[in-house]
Amino acid sequence: MFTGIIQGEGRIARLDAKGSEMRLHVSPAFAIPNIVDGESIAVNGVCLSVETHSGSNFSLYASAETMRRTTLGELREGSAVNLERALALGDRLGGHIVAGHVDCVATVESAKPCGDSIAVAMRYPEAFSGEVVEKGSIALDGISLTVNECQPGRFSVNIIPDTQLRTTMSYEDYENPNDARPKDMAAKLNSVVACNDDFMKYTYDSGYVVRQGVEYRRKPDGKRDVLIIDDKGDFSFVMKAT
Repeated sequence: MFTGIIQGEGRIARLDAKGSEMRLHVSPAFAIPNIVDGESIAVNGVCLSVETHSGSNFSLYASAETMRRTTLGELREGSAVNLERALALGDRLGGHIVAGHVDCVATVESAKPCGDSIAVAMRYPEAFSGEVVEKGSIALDGISLTVNECQPGRFSVNIIPDTQLRTTMSYEDYENPNDARPKDMAAKLNSVVACNDDFMKYTYDSGYVVRQGVEYRRKPDGKRDVLIIDDKGDFSFVMKAT
């Protein structure tokens, strides 16, 4: 599990193609202490396992299924990537819970300045529309973002200045309107959905799974229990009004 709070950028030092699969050699631009072979690191939001390492440099292997579902195939030697180590129990949940299993690829339709932010409109396969809700969380290239607006096959997000500074997203990627190649991003949809309600204090019980998505249960006192399940059934919990 990850949080979508990018710890730093890295560069692709080398790519070794293995048929439809790929071995990636990554050189981080920041120190990653105590790397352990076999640990999980998200590369542009894609959960991969460290094969070998030397200092902070490490290699990972992407299967054909991973290559098919993500944008890793677009990487080249020298490409910048977002990096995040797997979440440890007790760590701060500064973003949202992200499984690192990419659902689909989203493509930038438009981008424009909004104050110091970038307002970005994205297009993605309409079959996944049920997983995206307004004010819900979404991960793009591993970055935890909030959905501003959504409709079938489309949603919009804002890239704030700090995100531009700390990740591979910057206005330079979008400012040329004549750029012929849209920017594709690996999208993890609806890992946790936002809930606006009239109660603020919650307790939770784990292990309660009914169906994919979010289900509201109206109680006799007018308050609601909220069942939250991620889109793959990786985790679930019930938030109860108190």
